[in-house]
Amino acid sequence: LTASLIDLIIVNGILWGGLVIRFHFSPLQDPYASKDLVTIAGLHSLASACFLWVLAYRGIYSKERYSTRNMLASGFAASLIFMTCVYFIRSVAFSRLALGASSIVTTLLLVSWREILPSTAKRLRRRIFSTGRVIVLGNGEVTESLIENVETDSSARIQGIIWPTDEPPPGHFKGYPILGTIGHIRDVLGRERVDLLLIATTEPWYSHVIRALSSIHRNSLTIRWVPHEILDQDRENLPEEIPLHDFKV
Repeated sequence: LTASLIDLIIVNGILWGGLVIRFHFSPLQDPYASKDLVTIAGLHSLASACFLWVLAYRGIYSKERYSTRNMLASGFAASLIFMTCVYFIRSVAFSRLALGASSIVTTLLLVSWREILPSTAKRLRRRIFSTGRVIVLGNGEVTESLIENVETDSSARIQGIIWPTDEPPPGHFKGYPILGTIGHIRDVLGRERVDLLLIATTEPWYSHVIRALSSIHRNSLTIRWVPHEILDQDRENLPEEIPLHDFKV
């Protein structure tokens, strides 16, 4: 719903801007200055319907079907449909050149905000909210990918790793020291000053974490865990950024 509202604002904003600029340099009357508001409303409704319908039909509002290539193809398809309608409906054909240019700019902006806004918001969020000291519970490929995600956060400092089994652990994992095993998680959390605990393992961890929290009473500790459907995937099928769920007792 949010994405469609942003698209709606872009479609109508660019259409309005394109026509205003076109008639500013023309002796012809600006259609927005006329009293024929029904025609103007019809033009905007037509543009909105063409773009939003095509984007919805081609799955742009679905994470599974969205891609930059699909977005570009959908935008140009919507532009083609819109210009075809304008060609046959002469009452809204104020300036085919301005409408065509507006459609192309609209398509590029619809792609741009989807590609630029999320990464910009992510960087801004990281600047505002400092992650702080991090401990990771886990091993394996998903844990490696999760560590790589954390390493891109300049406000995060990985203190070390908690090994997810009670078997003798190696000295280091991905260059970080092993602070202890899962059976000693209470001692590790009590000893280390940590702001965020990330859990990425299929090993049973819930009871260990509950016991640790009941004894250390650290309200400032945030715990997030990787969903099991992600842990079951191979490295090549993992998302670029590992999704996390908040842990709440």
